[in-house]
Amino acid sequence: MKNKVEYILNIKHEQFFFNTIIICIIVAMFISCGINRFADHRQISNIVIVDSLMVGYRVDKICYLPIERTFFLLNRDDNTVRIYQSGVFFNMIGGVGFGEYNFRGLNDIAVGHDGHLYTLDRFDKSIKRFCKDGKFQGQITFGGLVSPERLAFGSSGTLLLYDGHAKEIYSLDAFTFSTKVSFGKFQIERADAFFVSGDRVNVFDVDNDDTTIFFLTGMFDNSYRGLRFYDNHRNLLAVDTSGMYEVRTDRRLIEKRNDVGVFHFERDHIILYDGIMVRVYRARYEVFL
Repeated sequence: MKNKVEYILNIKHEQFFFNTIIICIIVAMFISCGINRFADHRQISNIVIVDSLMVGYRVDKICYLPIERTFFLLNRDDNTVRIYQSGVFFNMIGGVGFGEYNFRGLNDIAVGHDGHLYTLDRFDKSIKRFCKDGKFQGQITFGGLVSPERLAFGSSGTLLLYDGHAKEIYSLDAFTFSTKVSFGKFQIERADAFFVSGDRVNVFDVDNDDTTIFFLTGMFDNSYRGLRFYDNHRNLLAVDTSGMYEVRTDRRLIEKRNDVGVFHFERDHIILYDGIMVRVYRARYEVFL
């Protein structure tokens, strides 16, 4: 009798445990749906300029940190990164060489989630980390890639590298540098603009004038003519010779000033450079329930 009672109690305990798990899953699904619904309805009300910098020389890529209004300007020709803070030139790292502050084939830069500057050297196949002031903090050398050309950071500690030889994107664990997934082969010819927005990877090819977009998981999302990208709230935006506009409504958000020479999107900041002036924009959103 005692064993039978214990058996019944165990069954009830297991049923309670199972029911609790089911309830938690259902609640999580509702919360997830609510969050997605909320995110999907964050529409752009307007875009405002938050910073600018007069440059007037060749720049291949620009990264921006709101902290102390820090600009990082990449020049591949002389293997340098120039650092500006609060509109004033602050420091420069780079030049050809083998030292901590030198490069042999500086090809890309990115700002990590920790606020540090990361540089990609395609010849040394290495990534160096610098603080926002330009102080060297470490280096990691990796193999397996023939010509790593582009660098970006995704969510959840993901590091993305584009190999120009394989024409493929590699998603690496940012801590172990082990490959989690690779994608894009036979779908990408080159990556002139390469950045992450929300849960998507955006790759723009200047020669073919098209954008290929993938999810961070590696799944193909879509391809478009011209330079198009999603912001962090899934609004599809486009940049052309007349400025920038929202695709769904065809609403002009940024009017043309001069031809856009360099474009980058990073953490809700839209960075445009026309050969003279760097302008940093940020979108303001309103919620439609």
